[in-house]
Amino acid sequence: MPWECSLELSRSADLFITIGSSLQVSPANTLPDLALQAGAKLVILNFTPTPFDSDAEILINHQIGEFSSAVMELLNSRNT
Repeated sequence: MPWECSLELSRSADLFITIGSSLQVSPANTLPDLALQAGAKLVILNFTPTPFDSDAEILINHQIGEFSSAVMELLNSRNT
């Protein structure tokens, strides 16, 4: 059931965000393609290149921990 839900959500997404995935492990690597075929925008946050980098609307090649810390710092500075 969870896999079928993932397929359905991927096919109906307007925005598909991948975080920390090489997008090379099957069957999960099929999900971004399903979303793209349905017209979704793709955002990839990963330290190393992926097979979908050229399809991404936004590509962030950064370590996730550092990126998350920088985002939290930015958000916290806006709230003070």
